[in-house]
This record gives sequence, structure tokens and C-alpha cells, in this order.
Amino acid sequence: LNGKPLFIRGMQINPPGRELPDAALHDPQFIRGYIKLLKSANINMIRTEPQDWYDACDELGMMLFCGHYGGAGGSGPNAPTFEAKKQFYRDMILSFASHPGIVMYVLSNEVDYKTPTSTYLKFLTQVREDVRAMDPTRPVIGNAGFGHGKPGEVFDVHRYAGWYQGSICDWYYDSGGLMAEARKANQPFTLTECVGAYTDDAGDFETMSKQLCTMTKWVGTADDPRKAALDYQAELV
Repeated sequence: LNGKPLFIRGMQINPPGRELPDAALHDPQFIRGYIKLLKSANINMIRTEPQDWYDACDELGMMLFCGHYGGAGGSGPNAPTFEAKKQFYRDMILSFASHPGIVMYVLSNEVDYKTPTSTYLKFLTQVREDVRAMDPTRPVIGNAGFGHGKPGEVFDVHRYAGWYQGSICDWYYDSGGLMAEARKANQPFTLTECVGAYTDDAGDFETMSKQLCTMTKWVGTADDPRKAALDYQAELV
């Protein structure tokens, strides 16, 4: 930032989407109080959507990564074409470019590059070149989580240690190869999704969803599974 290396400490899920009443969601005092609270916890980048939140982040010095954090629409023969989506992305950039708090764009989230019939990489590469011509000042995550730096300038991954990827014990082993790929590509390495465990209100692992792996590898036959689950959470943090 401003010519100096910066370690990003992010918060992924912010309003909207937190079941807040509209009166709070767009209340300037609440917005600024929320952002100040995050800054007090040493968070320096968030993702959110409403324009009044962008304005507050501009004023308070909270960085943002913003864009189309969703699928690109369709697949195979129904995949989007650059011509069909060009104006969508151009309008997106035009709505963001005047906000100094926005330091990074994202074009899509977890779209498939691996299926032989997938045309997403070609499509997003065309979008990236078009966006670059409009705003060459900000780096881009082309495909959050699954793109691994293509297209764009940021090597982004989604790693859920203890959900999809074993337990927290496996995190460095699991992510080390990806970090090496990022270094080889001379790209910054980011994790825009990286939560590693979920517990219910009582503190137990939610074993009926995606926690069975961690439940068996970490908690196992513990005498007090709830304490073991919370010990795991502490170790992860």
C-alpha cells in the first residue's frame, strides 16, 4: 500500500447478510462503529457491498476487496460469453473506481476450470484484460478460491483446515505447496475463505454437517468431546 508491503488481516463476512434490520444496516453511526470495532481488532481489509459502507471505509481507512463474489453463470455450452457479460463488469468497475478504500477487485468465486468443457478461464481472462484497460491501478483476483492466480495478480485459495482438508494439524502441509506456487508466480498469497471448524451453540462439533473428519481425527474418543472441540478451536485461532 503506497509503495510499502502490507500483511492483510481480513474479515470475510460483513453486513449485509448478518440478519440486521435495515435501520441498523444503513445507520451511519452503526456503520462507523462497526468498522472502528474491526480496526480495533487489527483487521485492515473487509468485503461488503452497500455504497454507504464503502463511503465509511474510505473515511476511516478500512481497505476493501470488492466485485462479483459469485459464480459467473452457466457452464459448458451455457457458459457466459465475454460479449454478453462485458457491460456487467464494466458497470461494476465504474461503480467502484472512485472509492480509495477499494484496493482489490474480484471477478468470480469458485468457478470450475478443470472440466474439459469449461471455458471460464478464457472468459475471465478476457474480462480481466478489459477491466485492466479501465482501471490499471488495482490488482485482481480472477477466480476466488479455485483460480490460483489465473487470471489476475493475486494467488487466492480457499482452505478449510478441519472441514474439507483434514484437521489443523494438516494445514501447513496442505497449504505449503500452494504457497510455493504463489512464490513461483511472484504473486501475493491470500485466503479469502479459510475458516477451519464449526461448533454449535453448546460448543460441540457439528458432526452431522462437515465436521466428522475433525471429530474423528482430533476429538476421537475424548472423555469430554466438548472441551476437546473448544481446545481445537483455540489451537486453530
